[in-house]
Amino acid sequence: MSSARYGPLMSARSGHPGVIGAPGSGQAEDLRALLRAQRARSLALSAQMQVLYRRAQAAWQHAQATWDQVQASSARRPMPVTRRDLLEHSAYARLVAKVESLPVIEQAKGIIMAESGCTADKAFDALRRASQRLNLPVRDLAASIVDTRSHSAPLPPRPLVHSCPSMDHPDGVGIQG
Repeated sequence: MSSARYGPLMSARSGHPGVIGAPGSGQAEDLRALLRAQRARSLALSAQMQVLYRRAQAAWQHAQATWDQVQASSARRPMPVTRRDLLEHSAYARLVAKVESLPVIEQAKGIIMAESGCTADKAFDALRRASQRLNLPVRDLAASIVDTRSHSAPLPPRPLVHSCPSMDHPDGVGIQG
């Protein structure tokens, strides 16, 4: 009955193509055989569909469980920071540090200018070179100068014709390191 699937309806008795409606062609028997074959294929397809449906359900449940695990683990640890976030925060942090350290640097420049009689640019240049030589940030060196001078006795005034210490002394402002 394999040709019934692909070809014309075959007679169950003779194995030859039958004419539908012809007397003695065995049409009823052929239709019953065809229905049985169709029912068997339908049951097989239904069973396959049920297997595929169960597999799809299991895969969905696995995917959902994996998603829940990912969500739970990301809730426990902080989300990754993007490069842009780091740069923005870093720029902000640098700006805040600069704003906070400017008064101290200006005070240190004033102390250097008062002691040596040089200009603000030369005083800052001396402070910068001393910070490089001592491997200290300018703000830290400036803070140490201000702290040292604020806790010590006032220095006697120097003549204004005296040049900046950075020009006279190779060590810059003459801070002991």
